[in-house]
Amino acid sequence: MPKRILFLSWVDVVHPLKEYYVNSGNLVFYTAGASFFWNQNTTYITLDEIEKKLAEDKNWAKNNFDLVITMECDIFKELFIGWMEREAEIYKNIGLPVFVIGAGANCSVDYQISYSHKLSETIKKYIGSILDSGGNVTLRGNFTELFLEKIGFNNLFVSGCPSLFIRGKNACIAEKVSRENFSPAFNARAAQCISERLYEVFPNSKFIDQTEYFDILYHPETLYEGRIKRLRDIVKKLYVEDRIYGDMNYVPLVEEIKKQNYNFSYGEKLHGNILFLQLNKPCFIKVIDSRVREICEFFKIPNSLDIQFDENNDDLYALYCSLDFSDFNVRYQNAYTAFKLFLENNEIPNNLEKTDDYFSYMKSFEYYDYRNDNTVIKNKIEAVKKIKSATY
Repeated sequence: MPKRILFLSWVDVVHPLKEYYVNSGNLVFYTAGASFFWNQNTTYITLDEIEKKLAEDKNWAKNNFDLVITMECDIFKELFIGWMEREAEIYKNIGLPVFVIGAGANCSVDYQISYSHKLSETIKKYIGSILDSGGNVTLRGNFTELFLEKIGFNNLFVSGCPSLFIRGKNACIAEKVSRENFSPAFNARAAQCISERLYEVFPNSKFIDQTEYFDILYHPETLYEGRIKRLRDIVKKLYVEDRIYGDMNYVPLVEEIKKQNYNFSYGEKLHGNILFLQLNKPCFIKVIDSRVREICEFFKIPNSLDIQFDENNDDLYALYCSLDFSDFNVRYQNAYTAFKLFLENNEIPNNLEKTDDYFSYMKSFEYYDYRNDNTVIKNKIEAVKKIKSATY
């Protein structure tokens, strides 16, 4: 019988998603974890739920599961001290080996990190509880590795961001399209962070949003007149032209990218770009912090620190044609093999090889497709109507 896995997640990636979550980048990350470690004996649970279960019965996990797995983000920072403390308390008493996959640090892009005594002590408690459980931790990159060495943890495995591995062992980025068929998608903290010129030069392009779009779809009451007035003109224009898109479910998001035939991603959102790499489509990442930088360096992803690009003057298609992913392809294969070996050495059941046909595989998961939700459709129509009526 397969090992019984308790998969701890920040968001519910398997059951219908009818609520607004932090951003769809989290969904890309956690969906990878859900696909890697799913079997008929896997149970998905959130932190609140597991705390409630253990409060009712401290032996609940030990009596029903064989190990705990969670995917982590850039957790080693002041913002997540409370979260690490909660998890450490659970791991210390859960009575099962705990495996934390893809944890990372984050600071400015120059790697100049400063941390408080409280953060250092919390990290020691957090990682200590994992290692004491008989489990292990994998890290997002070499910067995180060096940061943790300063705190006293050596020889932790650097996996990179494992969400890339959802593509399986056969990932390879090589094909280029003609200028006539070039169809870019943009991503950033907000649509106005991309030069208006790029939207004009490529009228078939879209901005793939990870946050604000869902405010409008799920909470149209937030689109009051004052907020509309604060929207930049280019953002209003993109909404009116239906050139902003987003999704809180992995399969519909992938389906839309394929349907619209976007073949290049440009922007600063890490998992917004990783989504395209998962589809064997090239990307160019604008590096904004250490989290993005260390993953670009680890996987050899073309980025703004290595290649200069002026959005207001340079030719995006020429940039696309110049990008060489041969180093990425080699690095990916090596990292994928090493990650698979890590899972095998720790006797963690996984579906890594099944993800070669990952899209068909992911469609077997239950998900909520908001595109057919009449309320959401109505909200979107109403939101665009409000924006159109505003002066811009």
